[in-house]
Amino acid sequence: MNRILKVMLPSFYFILSMTQITFAQNVAELCTKDFYKRGNGLNPLIMQIKRTISSVPGKNLTTTPKHLWTKGYVSNQVYRNGYEIYDLYAELIQMAEHEVLIEGMLFDINSPGARKIKEAVALLHEKRKKEGATKPVTVRIVWDIIGSVKGLNLFELMTKVKFHGRRAGTLFSQGKDSGDYQIGFPMKLDPKFVRLELKAHRHKNAMAVNHGKGIIVDRKIAAVTGSNIVNYHFTDEKKPGDRELMVDHAFLIYGKAALSLADEFYNLWLKNNGSDGKTTQYNGNVKADKEYKWDGKPFGSVSISSAPKIVPKKFPPVPRFKETQYQGNAKLEEYPVGYKPPRWLGWSKEEVTLAIVGRDAFGAKRIVKNSINAQNAAFVGALRHAKNHVNINSPNLNSFDLMDEIFFAVKRGIDVNFLLSKDYQNYNWWAQEAGENEKAVRHLLRDINCLRKEKKSIGNFNLRWFVTRGNALSGAKKGSKGFTKWDSRVKTKFYNHNHTKFLTADNQIAIVGSANWDEQSWYNSRELNVLIHGHKITNSLCQKVFKDDFVRAEVIGKPVFKKSIACDMKKYKKNERARLDRMVKRSWVKQITK
Repeated sequence: MNRILKVMLPSFYFILSMTQITFAQNVAELCTKDFYKRGNGLNPLIMQIKRTISSVPGKNLTTTPKHLWTKGYVSNQVYRNGYEIYDLYAELIQMAEHEVLIEGMLFDINSPGARKIKEAVALLHEKRKKEGATKPVTVRIVWDIIGSVKGLNLFELMTKVKFHGRRAGTLFSQGKDSGDYQIGFPMKLDPKFVRLELKAHRHKNAMAVNHGKGIIVDRKIAAVTGSNIVNYHFTDEKKPGDRELMVDHAFLIYGKAALSLADEFYNLWLKNNGSDGKTTQYNGNVKADKEYKWDGKPFGSVSISSAPKIVPKKFPPVPRFKETQYQGNAKLEEYPVGYKPPRWLGWSKEEVTLAIVGRDAFGAKRIVKNSINAQNAAFVGALRHAKNHVNINSPNLNSFDLMDEIFFAVKRGIDVNFLLSKDYQNYNWWAQEAGENEKAVRHLLRDINCLRKEKKSIGNFNLRWFVTRGNALSGAKKGSKGFTKWDSRVKTKFYNHNHTKFLTADNQIAIVGSANWDEQSWYNSRELNVLIHGHKITNSLCQKVFKDDFVRAEVIGKPVFKKSIACDMKKYKKNERARLDRMVKRSWVKQITK
């Protein structure tokens, strides 16, 4: 290993020092300044990221290679919190004429999000019946078994469906003798109008969960999100009271990119069949695809002139199909006082370049081959090739590989602005590569302060703890202490966290989707992310998703620690050797030297 390091380190240092910047980033430039003056035209950053992603062999992609890079229109509107996100899902479902594809990790069948989805499918059925449709809309939903019940497989029973998803019996149903779905569906669907198919992802390795989240309708319009279909996204952010809150965002895309996202969905759906002859790693519980098989084709042409102008309605707190509410359940969540659906802001003025940068599930920890995927290449490419700054939202930070890339970006003069949730998932600190968030941040700040002693001009690692719009610091109830690493999984609650996964580099590219900055998303989980290229649309998204929260956190989420983190040169030297060892393991990433 030492001989390899001696040979390879000079080239690594040369590459990492190539784009030394000569100007300082400030808050005014966080989202707005156009550093390349190319508009949506290709520039050095996207070309370098594209080459970095080309390091990934086709077999490791979650799409077919032709669907990796694509084009599409991106909405200027972002959807924040469960009310907006699942009202959007409901609107999209009711628009469907051919197909609805939904994937996720957690699927709580009694949550407001699940009930909104079921309500929308029921309304779609009534609409199709009234119109006298002669061909059904196929609705396919896949979620993760282990993720849905925190390690128990009882939820798997809910996917043993038959007769177009319908099952007679009373398990998780309304108590009727027949006609009930095990997800608590409110009515019997006539497969002439709507065909509902359910699958659950179950990998042979317990760590290899499906963590991707999104919806695709008619292979024309899609939304990607980090949001789970659970209760804690449905909370008033300004006045959460004693209830859990997890802030999240969804991003809406129209055009050819939706077909590429459908291709990604079927990459998972078909693996999950368990009898496709290609893999034994997945064992879904239904035999689907006998009709309306995936053919890789669009449902007609797409043009921006025919793109939907969605203005989400208030989805009724008391649904039309009351059976979506189980006896003893609360009503569908009341909207917060003064809540208004988001105002439609339209699409990007022209098609932009996009890439589906996901990763497949493997499950074995810290094995290099499991890190070779489009997602990791996109993150590394953004940090290695940005020339001014990178903005990041994530609920957690504990992957040494990603922390290394932050360190090296700062070393060559890049400002890394990070909005992090305080105390997020402290309950499983022992399972995380770098431990709990605070420990990981201390690790980075300590080494960066040592770096300042060696190098005069470096960038800044500007980290803030997330703060809600109600000015509550993440990780604790208002007026309460945060949770510690000793809290149990059952006891720990998700108070006031930001669950959004978002990155921008040089105000030119954005990466949105499901991937956290942790070991799980780097090595283990299946993830769904979209890379969006273009200064104008990146500027728009950054203003709404990152800048407002980052500025608010500057006041309340700073200082991150009461005492400054002093350099520890002994630990720094040890960590430097470990960083360089890991860098050698990431040598699969292609570099550009000019």
